[in-house]
Amino acid sequence: MAKRFQVKKLSSAPEEVLRIDHKSFRAVLLNLTGKSGDYWVSYFPSINVSGYGLNENEAIEDLLFNTKIFIEDLFQLPLNKRIEELKKLGWEQKKYFKKKLKKNASYELNIKELFDNPDEIKREILQVA
Repeated sequence: MAKRFQVKKLSSAPEEVLRIDHKSFRAVLLNLTGKSGDYWVSYFPSINVSGYGLNENEAIEDLLFNTKIFIEDLFQLPLNKRIEELKKLGWEQKKYFKKKLKKNASYELNIKELFDNPDEIKREILQVA
């Protein structure tokens, strides 16, 4: 897998998608960021990875660091096991593009348990590569 890890904000995306092969990982994921107690939390629910910090930027930086670790750990597995682990998180392979996965059905989040003020949560679509 490439050493570089890039993140880009997108204005919109029709669905969360993930592309994985022997050498690379690319994804378009929903990110939720908000306050929880004295800390900020930033969360990718579709891969169950989060980050925390004293402010919003620290939480997002921690999320990206933890996402990088998630990807590195995933790449310790053979490709078929990577896909198996992603399926456990609710991802499914597209019918004609076997290396491309999409999030299976909408997952339910109990946002009230994650954040103090669910109405103030910042929602962003991020491209991770």
